[in-house]
Amino acid sequence: MGVEPVAFWDYTMAEALSIVKRQEMADRLRWNHTASVLSLLANVNSSKSKKFKPGDFHPYEISDKKGEFKSREEVMDFVKTFNVSNGTKRDN
Repeated sequence: MGVEPVAFWDYTMAEALSIVKRQEMADRLRWNHTASVLSLLANVNSSKSKKFKPGDFHPYEISDKKGEFKSREEVMDFVKTFNVSNGTKRDN
């Protein structure tokens, strides 16, 4: 988190969360730059038909899209798959 352990315990919860949020925002900004460079390199070295966008290489954008559900059925399918993979049998 970039904070000395001794100083961490003097922070309130709101201060600690704001530090975490600031770190995440800085990390996202660095990844914006990296993803842009990677997409440029991929587009230069790929065929004309395949176009890459920075979002294809940005780990935050990929993980943000991964958790989206469009309907209740998708949520229930995910829950059933999760339960089966964990060995729990529950059809609700």
